[in-house]
Amino acid sequence: MTDRPVLAPPAGHEMPDGALTVMASALLPWTHRRGGPAHCLARVRLFAPDPHHPPRRAVVVLSELRNNPRGHGITADVPGAAAAARATLLPEALAPDAVTWLAHHGPFSTYDPSGPETFTELRPRWDGTRYTDDVHDYRLLLPDEAAALVRALALQPVDHELRAWPAPAPRVATE
Repeated sequence: MTDRPVLAPPAGHEMPDGALTVMASALLPWTHRRGGPAHCLARVRLFAPDPHHPPRRAVVVLSELRNNPRGHGITADVPGAAAAARATLLPEALAPDAVTWLAHHGPFSTYDPSGPETFTELRPRWDGTRYTDDVHDYRLLLPDEAAALVRALALQPVDHELRAWPAPAPRVATE
């Protein structure tokens, strides 16, 4: 699924739709609809009724990275990022409507001072051949919801995850 090793999920991490059976992450590149390359950290979590069945649901967290070209962020091209993730990181048999998409922003997303980390539920629609989206469908998670999501999905801090990669990975903040 990715060039990165797939780790077994920590014990006790379950979501209502089944057991967390696969955790993977990758630097996801795509051609942005505004032209030129874009990328983000994509973290995929697959859920199945049990470890012996194929996944029925996925959660994809797309973390915005500060070294993306200005104007080429995730929320400026949700269909492009979702299509790239679906083509390269998700099982082909997984239905498009079985995926929950989240954009993740924080200090790792900008060189400028920023506020706390945020998670936004994206709601791209699959029309049978491609994704479309409407910014009016996005929903910013409340801080308590975001904290529960981080625990349930066993998400490591972005800078920690990028430092753990063998290389090369985008620069991380040193402050």
